[in-house]
Amino acid sequence: MKRLIITALALAVIATGCIGKRDEYTPPEEPPAAENQKSAVETLLEGMTIEEKVGQLFMVGLEGTELDGDTAAFLKEHRIGGVILFGRNTQTPEQVSALTDGLQGLKSGPGGVGMLIGADQEGGRVNRLPGENGKFPSAREQAADNNPDKVKEVAAQMALQLKEMGINLNFAPVMDIKSNPKNPVIGDRAFGDTPGVVTRMGMAFMKGTLEQGVISVAKHFPGHGDTGVDSHTDLPVITHSMDRLEDFELVPFGEAIKNGLPAIMSAHILLPEIDKDYPATLSDSVINGILRERMGFDGVVVSDDLDMGAITGLYSPGEAAVRAIYAGVDMLLIGHSREGMLEAFDAVVTAVVEGDIAADVIDKAVKRVLSLKEEFGLIED
Repeated sequence: MKRLIITALALAVIATGCIGKRDEYTPPEEPPAAENQKSAVETLLEGMTIEEKVGQLFMVGLEGTELDGDTAAFLKEHRIGGVILFGRNTQTPEQVSALTDGLQGLKSGPGGVGMLIGADQEGGRVNRLPGENGKFPSAREQAADNNPDKVKEVAAQMALQLKEMGINLNFAPVMDIKSNPKNPVIGDRAFGDTPGVVTRMGMAFMKGTLEQGVISVAKHFPGHGDTGVDSHTDLPVITHSMDRLEDFELVPFGEAIKNGLPAIMSAHILLPEIDKDYPATLSDSVINGILRERMGFDGVVVSDDLDMGAITGLYSPGEAAVRAIYAGVDMLLIGHSREGMLEAFDAVVTAVVEGDIAADVIDKAVKRVLSLKEEFGLIED
């Protein structure tokens, strides 16, 4: 009864207008539309010339142990994105530190972008660290105890020394599986002869490197372990099918990609079942097709040295550089020939200007390189 009286009273009040007219609903003001905040990389990219973009896609070798004026001018003029140091460039930790300080002091990248400075520091016969403290066992010796923690610790010690000398990138681990005992180039550089061993040890090496703030570059994609020819001198041919590659050679790379691998080096090998015309480094089917699309890798792809016989025996520096960029490679490594570097640089610039390489292909490559540099502290805020 009480509920009915209240309801009737409420109706009467409304009818007599004793409750003021309800204010019309006014939706809250929309916050001002957030401006599209551009990242540092996007802002840099927008302001770069074609030449500056192309320069960031090169990693080159130097002669000697000091940064001479001619080399400094070349690196600065062409806005070169990175340098690789070989044994000829490393004598003592102090000397290497002075060299890398000089390289970073060039500010060759636009807007204060630093250089990628890399080395092949695998251990064993591929060892770039100077001095007694810089000597480390080969990958096979590192993995002999089947202990990933040991491999990770060795990689961390290497990375610490590299970092102290200003080297921010290591072309390691070797993710090749030594399935051919007569392989003339891999041998004890491989952690083992099965996908499982190479995956476990390669992942440990990668993590040990990254945890010290050094970029880890797995190599040699899609797998150099079953070759009978040294790609430094000639072009190896591997006749494996896609099924075989997925079940064997690609396994370590796939796991590394899933676990945050930032960069991969391509191999100069021909896989006629995948691409009968072009070596992997220059193959759209291998780099864009398998690595990018099939395996989902969106990090930086670095070519193996384009001065190697597997490439120079078939292509000019300009042809190789243009084809590699078209195939999906982001950084062109040319470690020995200054003339080759200049020819390759000019060829890529010309290909972009004339439309043989689409502008967005270059932009994607540069964005990957700059994003890697930003992640590892080489872009100033």
